[in-house]
Amino acid sequence: MSIKIKKHRSSVEVCQYFIEYRWIGELAGYLFPCDERGAIRFEDLSAEALQNYEKCETDERLEYIGLVRVVQHVKTSAIGQCYCGKDVSLDGLESECIFCGRRYNAIGEEKKS
Repeated sequence: MSIKIKKHRSSVEVCQYFIEYRWIGELAGYLFPCDERGAIRFEDLSAEALQNYEKCETDERLEYIGLVRVVQHVKTSAIGQCYCGKDVSLDGLESECIFCGRRYNAIGEEKKS
């Protein structure tokens, strides 16, 4: 018997933006997170990332590529209502209710021990 599914599994589009620099003639380089206008929040960068950014701005062997948009499609887990009444995330081959210990497969069928 299956539990009630409160929210079905879905795919969510996650969009991130980066400023990209590359070593001239290479595919390797650096990406720095930014907003959709290309503004980098420098206060969020680590000390190492700040050093790398300074290198990108001053090293003639690196070229500015520009603003890069990266889109990922991320799967969200289904949410079911456990027999104990609490929500359980149905992800992977087996999920367990943290409140009562019942185990379920990805489609909300209870797994017997």
